[in-house]
Amino acid sequence: MNHLPPQTYSDIMQLVSNHMSLNLEHEGYSPLVGKIFTLLLFATEPLSIQEMAERLGVTKAAISVHIRAMERNDLCSKRPTSSDRKNYYTLSDGYNMAWIRSFQDKLKQSHEVVQTALEASGSLTDMTAVERDSLKQFRQRCKEISEIQQLMMASLRQLHQDWQEARMRLR
Repeated sequence: MNHLPPQTYSDIMQLVSNHMSLNLEHEGYSPLVGKIFTLLLFATEPLSIQEMAERLGVTKAAISVHIRAMERNDLCSKRPTSSDRKNYYTLSDGYNMAWIRSFQDKLKQSHEVVQTALEASGSLTDMTAVERDSLKQFRQRCKEISEIQQLMMASLRQLHQDWQEARMRLR
């Protein structure tokens, strides 16, 4: 990446927005979610659906659909105010943990597939010599993959605990 460093506030927002849009798109969200997330990340106070729609140049309906998905996945939360009937949104307290949980879920699913393949491959008998050699190599690699996955899952559990402690220190 040979990009010039951001020179302005707008450049920084654009850099973060582009990154968040791509990152969240890989998580199955619309790129608009990355833009909403970026707005909330930079916001000094909670934002209404109307404010977000105006700033992003999209409909309130588009924001509403995506903000609900973000809320369900703990990326943002609703903050009612007493001044009007609108709902206002901010990043949730757990938005950092939402990333970790998402990664943990993917890692767990991958680990289950590896374990299933290992178990199934252990009972195969009717194979050619080439298939046996290939399966032996496959099983060894799966054992290594499984081991690293288990280490990563343990590290993520520890990361969760460490983050809770760090978060308390940061406040």
